Formats: sequence, C-alpha cells, structure tokens
Amino acid sequence: GDIAKTFDTTIKGVAVAITMTLAFRVIGAILFGRLADKFGRKPILIVNIAFFTLFEVASALATSLPVFLVIRALFGIAMGGAWGVASALVLETIPSKGRGIISGVLQSGYPSGYLFASIIFGLLHPVLDWRELFVISLVPAVIVLIMLFKVSESPAWQSNKNIIQKS
Repeated sequence: GDIAKTFDTTIKGVAVAITMTLAFRVIGAILFGRLADKFGRKPILIVNIAFFTLFEVASALATSLPVFLVIRALFGIAMGGAWGVASALVLETIPSKGRGIISGVLQSGYPSGYLFASIIFGLLHPVLDWRELFVISLVPAVIVLIMLFKVSESPAWQSNKNIIQKS
C-alpha cells in the first residue's frame, strides 16, 4: 500500500512487481547457471549476490512505478541465479554423506528468508518506510558475501573445469 501511495497507483499496479520478479527468475536461473558452469560456482555466486543486493537497494531509490518494475525485474533475474548456483557449490563441496540434510536446509532457505522478512516488516514497518525496509536487505547479503570469501571453489567444478570451459 505504501509503495502504491508513493507512485500514485493501485496495489494491483504494484503487485505486478511481484509477478515480474518471479517471472524473471527463470532467466536468472538459466543465465547464472550457465555462467557458473563456465567460470566456476564461487565467483558467479559472488557476482550474483552482489547484483541482487544492488537491485534490492536500488528498489528503494525508484522514482516511479515503471522504474520500480524494471528494477524488480532485474532483481528477479539476479535472484533467480542464487539458489541453483549456491546449491551446486554446496552440494559439490560437502561429503556425500551429508548431502540429504544439507539439501533440505538449502531448500528451506527461501521460505525461512520470507518468514524473516515478514517478521522484520511487522516489527519495523511502524517506524520505517518502504524504502528504508528495502535498504535493510543489504545486511544479510553483505553477511553472505563475507562468508563466501571464506568458501573454496567446488572441487567437482575444479576437476572438470577444462572440459566444462571448452563447451
């Protein structure tokens, strides 16, 4: 509702941003997946998270509904790549014995993040506007980026990189 008021439109008009974000995730999944196959899981995941963080924060700076929709579509592309590349990196790195439980933890990431965001919204919306709430999303992304610098490249990707890079 707050975004609709800011851009003098309806909630339905703003809801298009949700649809665009979800629809464009497919493009990101294919694009970043292909890049991760070619250049490695870790560097592409770092770039991927940096992009979706950039577009999430840029959402707070949107000057109009069309600009907001374009930024959310770009966010969708960037966000679309995160799960596949992250899961490939993790599942190719950990011992096979733990892959079942870890894949379950990975799969719960999106709903857990959504729940966490809903709690933050519920607690902070009375004191922060919608733009400030988008900026807060910078915090978990920076934490993840810092963690990624301590992670090694997937051994499976490294052992196959010559084959993969030729394709």
